[in-house]
Amino acid sequence: MFSWLRKQNRVAANPFELVSKVDAPGKESFYRRALNDDEARKLLAVPRRPLYLLALHTGLRRGEINALRWGDLHLDVTNPFYVVPVAKSKSRKEQPRPLHYELVRELQAMKSAGKVTPDTLVFPEQVPAMKVIRADFKTAGIPLVDERGHRVDFHALRMTYITRLQRAGVSPREAMELARHSDMRLTMKTYTDAAALPLAATVRGLPAFDDSQIDSQTLVAVSQSVSPSVIGVKAIKVGKTIGNIDENHEESLAVTAGHENKNGGERGIRTPGTAFDRTTV
Repeated sequence: MFSWLRKQNRVAANPFELVSKVDAPGKESFYRRALNDDEARKLLAVPRRPLYLLALHTGLRRGEINALRWGDLHLDVTNPFYVVPVAKSKSRKEQPRPLHYELVRELQAMKSAGKVTPDTLVFPEQVPAMKVIRADFKTAGIPLVDERGHRVDFHALRMTYITRLQRAGVSPREAMELARHSDMRLTMKTYTDAAALPLAATVRGLPAFDDSQIDSQTLVAVSQSVSPSVIGVKAIKVGKTIGNIDENHEESLAVTAGHENKNGGERGIRTPGTAFDRTTV
């Protein structure tokens, strides 16, 4: 604020000019996580399916959804898209983004079910309070806090959207644009649940350097030792490595948090069946 006041020549000096930013990593009040696909399907089975489907397929924030009008949705064109109202967009820019075909079908059904105009709010009842959303999570059988203490809330659906983009192999630049971020670090670190990424499968998919066609997992399982030509070095036991590699890392367990005041989450905390199984976004 004082930086703005100084630029506007409304104060003689900025008293905070030499104050450094707080080192926030590791000091977050809690960690948020993304939903896995099974949890997302369960959530979509509750009565507020259209609302949750919209959040899961667009990553729209609470305020952006509350301000969304039917005129902002372009459903009957070759490539359906939506536009976030400029007044509610954090960047204060018009940002058209594509819509997933599953969401398009849902929105078309909603539109045809009632009389709407371009100025009619898509969700006139607004996004419900967190008390109601928590009840929906409980009804869907989704734990609000997992065994590691990581939580889910409405803003976790935005994180779920961005994490699914990463799992689908979307390039970082595309993911940043679809998330409507101005900083790649927000997309890659804050809004991507690293625990949900298929890291083990990615490593197993790397080509081997040995041309002998020997299965690299077999080599790991037999516990190779350090070369005997290295004097004085004992063999390293790695028999359990293959077990670790085979562990399933699809479930989301961890995520950094804590920059939400700056970037638009809830309560100042930061924060993919049928068709929903697809990773096309």
